[in-house]
Amino acid sequence: MMKHRSYIAPALLIYFGIFLVGPVSAHLEKDCLALLKEVYAQFNELGRSHDHAVLMQYVVETKYKDPELNTGHAAVTVIANPQGFIMESATVDIFQDLQAQFTIMKDRKQIIKTATDPEMFKRQAKQMLYQQDTLLDMATLESCRTIASTREDLYLSLSINGGTGQMAALRTMEYWLNSQQKQIKRLKLTFDASSELDHMIIQYQKIVPRYKDMRLDLPASRQIFGQAEELLSVYKDYAFIDITK
Repeated sequence: MMKHRSYIAPALLIYFGIFLVGPVSAHLEKDCLALLKEVYAQFNELGRSHDHAVLMQYVVETKYKDPELNTGHAAVTVIANPQGFIMESATVDIFQDLQAQFTIMKDRKQIIKTATDPEMFKRQAKQMLYQQDTLLDMATLESCRTIASTREDLYLSLSINGGTGQMAALRTMEYWLNSQQKQIKRLKLTFDASSELDHMIIQYQKIVPRYKDMRLDLPASRQIFGQAEELLSVYKDYAFIDITK
């Protein structure tokens, strides 16, 4: 019997005519890494606005080393701004504001409430930016070439040595970019023998940099409870677990 494992990766990355051969020149390496950093910086700046949110829709494919574990596929929608975060997929939904997070486990029919620390929320955002910069600084550019495609015109391959924490097992990052739009279209992460993961592919389908979603203007609890503080009808068969008490 095949084993199953659910893996949702909030990810914020991605991607590409004429092939270049031979070693990457210092000038080309500088230009390629500069473009990648510019893509990250532009995206991170968009996520800081209180007036609108960033919407991302992507598909994550997760391949495990254990042949008994099925390759995971998940279509994910993320909407985020400094005040809130929404993630929706077939198996898990998350609604978060500066006070609380509600995780809806659809397979288990459970809703789990946890507390949100606003200061920790800010620190985590800063730490994410730091990790991105640190990874790129410790990366070695192995390949940078243009490719013939309307969506993706630049391919970059980077090797990683010396990552820490969750990134310790990461060994390569491959990007397919749209250089004109300065958007990542696809990202492949490959892991070493210490990880149960073999690789992960994130295919970005849609990015809306200035998106408005009225749900982010409301308390996250309004996505779970009705006016009488009872679970919404869509969740009437769910168990509510509050671990903030």
